[in-house]
Amino acid sequence: MSSTSLASLKNTLGQRWIDEATNGRYDKARQVFNGDIDRRPFGIAFCSSLGEIRATLQVAHAEDRKITVRATGHNVAGRSIANGCIVIDLSLMKDVSVDPVLRRAVAGPGVTWAEYDRATQAYGLASPGGTVSTTGIGGLTLGGGIGWLLPSQGLSCDSLLGVRVLTTDGRTLNVSDQSNPGLMRVFRGGGVGLGIVTRFVFQMHPVERLVGGALLYSLRDASEVLLRLSDAFPNLGDCLMVSPAFLWKQGTPLLEVDIADVGDGKATAQLKASLRGLHEVHDDVSIRGYVDMQCYLDNPKREGLPAYWKTAFLSGLNHTNIQTFISSFNRCPTTDCMIIIEHYHGQYSAHHAATSVYPHRDHALNAIAVAAWQKQGKLRDRAASIAWATETMKELNLAMQPRQYVNYSSDEINQVEDPGLSVYSQIAEARAVLDPSSLLKF
Repeated sequence: MSSTSLASLKNTLGQRWIDEATNGRYDKARQVFNGDIDRRPFGIAFCSSLGEIRATLQVAHAEDRKITVRATGHNVAGRSIANGCIVIDLSLMKDVSVDPVLRRAVAGPGVTWAEYDRATQAYGLASPGGTVSTTGIGGLTLGGGIGWLLPSQGLSCDSLLGVRVLTTDGRTLNVSDQSNPGLMRVFRGGGVGLGIVTRFVFQMHPVERLVGGALLYSLRDASEVLLRLSDAFPNLGDCLMVSPAFLWKQGTPLLEVDIADVGDGKATAQLKASLRGLHEVHDDVSIRGYVDMQCYLDNPKREGLPAYWKTAFLSGLNHTNIQTFISSFNRCPTTDCMIIIEHYHGQYSAHHAATSVYPHRDHALNAIAVAAWQKQGKLRDRAASIAWATETMKELNLAMQPRQYVNYSSDEINQVEDPGLSVYSQIAEARAVLDPSSLLKF
């Protein structure tokens, strides 16, 4: 690469380069979704083209600065920003093009799932996204991608057909199963540190309407609800996603059972029948448009809310760990805390080592302790909340598996750092190709 000076980059980007000298804009520009992340990068480059990204890379080399890559900044661990680094921000790259005949969509890295879904639903098509529409397509997909379509279509990464990636030495690679199947396999679930992805190509599937929403139960029935769900889980069809969560709504602690059924609704009817006789506070399950369901769990009040997540796969759901969940939730230090349990099945387990490095196909249950507190709260709220999430996972220790889903952890875990995974060497080799000078900080 020919060298580009910092002064030249600032001139090229204009107001799209932000550093501490940029009056009044630096603090806002360095914010990410998790309000607990307070890091001070050397500078933030809001890039809109490959040329601008290359110029920023040249400056990073010249200034001997590590880089991070940010699209929407939704990652709970804040991996897209770091002290002293140059942030390559891709949020301006928001193009989406849809081929309804081939059922393929091409999207830029700054696209959120809400934006992607609006474009694809114009043709009655969708790709497996997340459960919160403001999440970006990039980070979610590269780490796996849990969403409402998981049982019927698998993870987000399972519908990834190709990527265009810029290596940290400035090369552009178009990666697919046809051009580079080994590298493509790593992009399906390999996590962070995989170069700078500037384009995603997804397979789409016909989805327009579904049966979805939530069943709400009082905590006094939570144990029985979860025991019955545990009995129902092995027989769920590939059309039905079920996710119970302990949370607070309007000052009341509840067990919410979120449901998304892309079938004819019979699976939902059977599930509700299995829960009959319990104290149901509210039934919000109805026929919905897909975009409506994708926005169902959106909560603007959590944007910028400080949070800390602990996660672990469980070997099963039984009376002992159910009581642990209930006891832990009853001790949560703030009403912003939650405990989420996700059940994975169907096409989630159908994809395997031949197509993806995502390593958790055999685990059916994932638990997430979401600790959160108000920014204006006392410092002890933060300490108590983090301690609560940590203690919850310690208490679940006997039921836990020694693996974590990278997208759900505030801890600095990374699949390549776990030599117990069979994909260890493949991810490491991919990173050597994509980041030969070890410029990426993650």
